[in-house]
Amino acid sequence: MVRRLALAVAIATPSLALGVGPHGVSAASSGGNAADCSFAGSIAPTPGVTYAPGEVTYTMAGTLDCLSSASTVSHGVVTGKASGVRSCFGGLSGATMTVAWDDDQTSALHVNFGDAAYGRGGYGVVDAGEFKGDSVAVGLEQRTGGGEVKCATGKVSSYEFGGELVIGGVG
Repeated sequence: MVRRLALAVAIATPSLALGVGPHGVSAASSGGNAADCSFAGSIAPTPGVTYAPGEVTYTMAGTLDCLSSASTVSHGVVTGKASGVRSCFGGLSGATMTVAWDDDQTSALHVNFGDAAYGRGGYGVVDAGEFKGDSVAVGLEQRTGGGEVKCATGKVSSYEFGGELVIGGVG
């Protein structure tokens, strides 16, 4: 029971700090944000995530569907890479991501992530392109079919995720 409560707090904390509701829905409109986006995709860690903490690199791919008060963007395609220390129970990593927006602009950003077993939250900044200099906040729920068994018997080599990415108004 105590472990479940601790896990629920660990997952909820990044989401609540970002103003994200229980299903990745923002608690506020995009009012002061340059872009408030739903974010879904996949993460592939190499060599895979196990019970024991270890160095891991990731590739990330996903899509953004956004409300924006500061731009005409409404959709983006995300690619990225990350590295850090991770186990099935959590970890820390730093990611660089590129967003190709539907208005033919791009954004280059970096985000530092903290991971809990089924969640990932992070803060960063847009380094170049559309929204340059704006803050970034990310709250994601991670899922993998049979993840607990894979972790206990070997490694987890892919995750699906869903959540929110907010640019601007979060610093």
